[in-house]
Amino acid sequence: MFGKKKKADSPRSPRLQNSGSSAPVVRYYRPQQDSSGKQSDSGKNKKQSIFSKKSSINESLAKRQEPKKPSILASLVQSWFGILLIAGALFANTMTSGVAVKTSITSDQAYRSPESYQKIIQDIYGESIMNRGKLTVNSLSMEQKIEASLPEVTQATVVVPLVGRKLDAILSIAPAIFRIQTASNQRLLLSNAGKVMEYEVVRDEQFKSLPWISIVNLNVQPGQTVLTSGELELLSLLISEFDGTELYRPRLESVEFDIVRREMKARFSESGYYAKLTPETNIRQEVGSLVAAIKEFTGSGSGAELPAEYIDVRVGGRVFVK
Repeated sequence: MFGKKKKADSPRSPRLQNSGSSAPVVRYYRPQQDSSGKQSDSGKNKKQSIFSKKSSINESLAKRQEPKKPSILASLVQSWFGILLIAGALFANTMTSGVAVKTSITSDQAYRSPESYQKIIQDIYGESIMNRGKLTVNSLSMEQKIEASLPEVTQATVVVPLVGRKLDAILSIAPAIFRIQTASNQRLLLSNAGKVMEYEVVRDEQFKSLPWISIVNLNVQPGQTVLTSGELELLSLLISEFDGTELYRPRLESVEFDIVRREMKARFSESGYYAKLTPETNIRQEVGSLVAAIKEFTGSGSGAELPAEYIDVRVGGRVFVK
C-alpha cells in the first residue's frame, strides 16, 4: 500500500550542466550581499579600482595630447625678435640708396646720355651723408646743385618716395631748337629757353637736322642766356611755319641775328633770297606777311618773279622786295 516516497527535487544549481560534453556552460556572477541585501564592500572596491584605472589612463592621454606651453624666457625671446624684425624693416624703409633719374624729353633729344645724367646726379647725392636718410635729405640743396651743373635743366625736382629706397630726380629739360655757329666751331646749341648748351660729341648726328643761328656782336658761352622771350618767340614761329611741307613754306635753314641793329635775316633751303624780320614789331603779323608774300610769288600764277635778294616785312602791313 505504501509506496516509496519520492525524493524531493533538489533546487537547480546556478550552474547548469548537461550530461553531454558539448552542452554549453552558463555561469552567473552575483555580487556578494550581506544579510541586509546591500552590496558588499569588496564589490564596490573592485568597481572603483576599474574606474580609477580608466580615469588615470584618460588623464595620461590628455597630458600627452596637450601642447607644451613655452617657458617665459622663450616667450620673451620670440616677442623681442618680432619687435626687432619690425623695427629693422621700418628703419630700412627710412634709408635711401641712390637716385633714379627721369627726364622730360626723349633720349634722342637729350644733350647727354642717360648714363651721364645718372653719374652727375649720383655724385651730387653722395656729397652729403644726410642724403642717405629720408628724414634728413636736403632736396632743395640737391635741386639747386643739379640746375647749376646742368644748364639745360630748367627745373629739377627731387622726390622722396614713401616706398622704395631710391630718390626720384625729375629733370625738366629745354629741347634744342638751333645749332649755334661760332668762329671757333664749338659744338653749341640754343635751347628754347634761350640758353647756350654744350652736347656730347657722340650726339652730333641727332642735331644735324636743326637750323643754324649766328649771333652777331656777341661772344656766346655755354650756360649763358642770350635771347629774350620775344626773340625766342619769333625764332620758334619761323621754325613752325617754315617746315618744308608746302612750296610756299620752304624749310628754314639759318638765321643771322644782329642784336645791336635788332635785325634777323632768315634763309631758306633751295631759295636764293632771304627775309628781313625784327623782334621789335608785331611778330605774328610779320611772319604772316612773309608766308603770304612767298605764296604770291610761287603759286598765284600772276607771273610775279621771286625776289633776287630779300623780302622785307619789318614794317607792319607792308612788304618790300628787292
